[in-house]
Amino acid sequence: MANLLTDNFNRANSDTVGPLWTERGAAGVDYDIVTNAAEAIATGSGRDVFHSAVFSTADYTVQFDFIPVLNSDYVGIVGRRVNNGATDSDGYFLLLRNTGTNHLALWRRQAGVNVELGIYIVDVTEGQTYALKLSMQGTTIKGSLDGVERISVTNGDITAAGDAAGGLLSGVVVGCRWDNATVDDFGVAVFPDMWHPAMHQPQHPRIEFINY
Repeated sequence: MANLLTDNFNRANSDTVGPLWTERGAAGVDYDIVTNAAEAIATGSGRDVFHSAVFSTADYTVQFDFIPVLNSDYVGIVGRRVNNGATDSDGYFLLLRNTGTNHLALWRRQAGVNVELGIYIVDVTEGQTYALKLSMQGTTIKGSLDGVERISVTNGDITAAGDAAGGLLSGVVVGCRWDNATVDDFGVAVFPDMWHPAMHQPQHPRIEFINY
């Protein structure tokens, strides 16, 4: 794999998330740097995100450390995110729900329509750090939680490379935090040539001369 983006958010408190990210959403959306992490300060009306620049490949993984607040609802990370209208976003959303029945969920949003692709029931605790990873390779879309794959589906609805983001699909987001963002592609590792002439010498039968 090759790294496309890395950000640990370790910088001074700021009213923006930083030069690698663009805030997008309805009027009032606000993500800041607070104590070395990206934090949701205010929300608009859903699909409020901070997103990266567009990638050159649609096959990549998005990973963030995510810290939910009490009653946070469908908040997490996004891949293959593309603009929809003036303030909305489409893409694959890997989300944690910390209200009602707690769970990890994978959603597809396209042309403003949400479709739930898969869920995994799990307790979600306010203030705990969760490693969220979204993997997109062709039509195989996977969601992992704390290093364990929990959701895997086949879906080819969104094929554009788009970008990566932290944010929400709907519900409460204020106070949620994101840290340690990493985006990697699926490039094939190239190994150095292991050929050595000593390993490829022609083999001859052994001949022994015996004196009588």
